[in-house]
Amino acid sequence: MQPLSRERVDVVIVGAGIVGASTALYAARAGLKVILLDKGAIGFEQSTRNWGWVHQQVRYPHLIPLAMQSRRIWETLEQDLGADLEWRQGGNLNIAGSPEAMAGYEGYQRAAADTGLDVELLSAAQVADRLPGIRGGVLGGLFIPSDGQANPHRVTRAFVDAAVVAGATLLQGCAVHSILISSAGVQGVVTERGSLLADQVLVAAGAWSRRLLKPLGIALPQNAIRSTVIRTTPAPPYTQATGWAPEVAFRQDAAGRFVLASGARSTFDINLDALTDIRQFGATAWQFRRELKLAMGRPLIRDLLGLIPGTRTHASPWAALRSNEPPPDLEAAAPNLEGFARLLPRFADLAVEKIWAGNIDMTPDQAPVIDNRTPVPGLVIATGFSGHGFAMGPAGGLCVSQLLQGRAADTSLHAFRLARFAEGDLPEMPDFYP
Repeated sequence: MQPLSRERVDVVIVGAGIVGASTALYAARAGLKVILLDKGAIGFEQSTRNWGWVHQQVRYPHLIPLAMQSRRIWETLEQDLGADLEWRQGGNLNIAGSPEAMAGYEGYQRAAADTGLDVELLSAAQVADRLPGIRGGVLGGLFIPSDGQANPHRVTRAFVDAAVVAGATLLQGCAVHSILISSAGVQGVVTERGSLLADQVLVAAGAWSRRLLKPLGIALPQNAIRSTVIRTTPAPPYTQATGWAPEVAFRQDAAGRFVLASGARSTFDINLDALTDIRQFGATAWQFRRELKLAMGRPLIRDLLGLIPGTRTHASPWAALRSNEPPPDLEAAAPNLEGFARLLPRFADLAVEKIWAGNIDMTPDQAPVIDNRTPVPGLVIATGFSGHGFAMGPAGGLCVSQLLQGRAADTSLHAFRLARFAEGDLPEMPDFYP
């Protein structure tokens, strides 16, 4: 297969979601020659299907510094990108409906004490002041005033546009078949249009990263859960805060519509990777067994077809699923709307304007892999953000761009190294899981 270009670039980035796009921008601004690839349209998968939260309440204390670095970038991102991202810094309010939840939030405040993160514990009355008319046995809450929200559909596009202005080359609708390597390390990538030569390759392909790395002998334990999201018809302005309640998570967007989802109800589509990684994911799956609904359908069938030589899926699984539209799980979504009506009865009459689903790429410890010390010199990985990708994407991209320049990242990435899985160096899930 002939090269698309005979010019060797500094880095090819596989995946034009928010992490890949932000990396492309910061790397191009640093003077690197960058090609940004995606099998489909920009940010078509989870980068435009997420909740739109920019939050710093994360699963482990070691994630807080990266979340805080990203939030600082978010605060000036509209000016930096020259785009309206519908950024609003209204804070994030986690609502406690039980003494156990309130104790967990108190634990989070203690865990975050040394990080400088602004964490406030609220009484039930203080929660009601921020969310007038709230119902449902609220005992209190945890509030992070520097958290915010933005429009996912605008953010990744703005990063890509700025990256192109900075000198990066964008190739959409161009699936990568494989990564080219030699005894010396990375040589580039083979795409459906030809090969591209590069000194470094960044795999930032979200839920697809595992399968792209597997032929290189790199075991990345990663799978995806399907999250279903509802958007309501508009309502008068009510709050700029994002809210996490026992039955539903919500934010009101710039148009007045509520975006509803749930961290307590997700769908796990069983596929071949799930069978392979059952040992790594077993403990996590058991811990969240009440929140996960198991489903067996198209993903497993697609994987089985991919094993058959001569099929399109076998030849190029990424091109065969260029525009991935996971179906919303209506059974999982209905309680979100019902829970929202119970929590805030004043909005009980809002109708559903749109419903969609997205695949959140997960690792066993629900933390990203950001690493350039891989078994293949020149191969860099940035994936597995496990639901934090939108919030942490800007800082993740900045840190990866620093690695690509041969520099140390501004924030320590030791806890996000790939080798932690083989080493068994995984943290235990704390009691204050948000």
